[in-house]
Amino acid sequence: MVLIGARSFRPGGGPAWSVYPVRTLRKARPDATPIGPIGAAHRSDHPLFRPSGTPDRLPLPAMPHEQPIPADLDLRAVVSDVDGVLTDGLVGLSANGHKFRQFHVHDGMGARLLIGAGVKVGWISASVDDGVIRTRAEGLGVHAVDVGEGDKGVRLRRLCAEIGVEPGQALYIGDDVNDLPAMRIAGFSVCPADSRPEVREVVHRVLDARGGRGAFREAADLLLAHLRARGVVGIVDGALPNAEGPTA
Repeated sequence: MVLIGARSFRPGGGPAWSVYPVRTLRKARPDATPIGPIGAAHRSDHPLFRPSGTPDRLPLPAMPHEQPIPADLDLRAVVSDVDGVLTDGLVGLSANGHKFRQFHVHDGMGARLLIGAGVKVGWISASVDDGVIRTRAEGLGVHAVDVGEGDKGVRLRRLCAEIGVEPGQALYIGDDVNDLPAMRIAGFSVCPADSRPEVREVVHRVLDARGGRGAFREAADLLLAHLRARGVVGIVDGALPNAEGPTA
């Protein structure tokens, strides 16, 4: 025996469901493959048979990759990977062997807005130190830069000690598997939309923007909104630090 539902509408009210038992007329083929858990279609809590008058669409719980920053989380820093987050992950190579990267001005403005609001900003990169990353960081007023090899969890702890915060007070942005050790100890972790699947599965939030295309700015705006909601002193819209170099 199976159950079927019939939908009807009451005048001035929401939809109502009636459930009727129906006797099956023939047995299922022995080689048939079930399409879902037995009984799932007629559980009393199934949305098909919810009480009349409830909304047609019930709100879904936030997926792990869509979590908001907890209201009571004390975040004081943003620490970011470089290649794949602040850049699109592509590294150009000239005929004489010089590497070059492109940075987005929106991400630069995001860093400056964070710094102007009193948030510490740090960068961690596994790239060879060719001077490009440090030049960009110095122009924006970034507080600390760590370029080189090594476990990023260890390096995050070291960088946080340098800027005077705990790892649990840092929002970390990464895009690849070597960022996972840092993400595990950071207070909140996010990644660009085009990050590796292994990263998207474990972060608190997957950003809408891609690496090098505003992902850092999106994370900056997310944290600034969180701090405003908490009433943190020093958060001023449009505040910029007095750093030399390009404004974005």
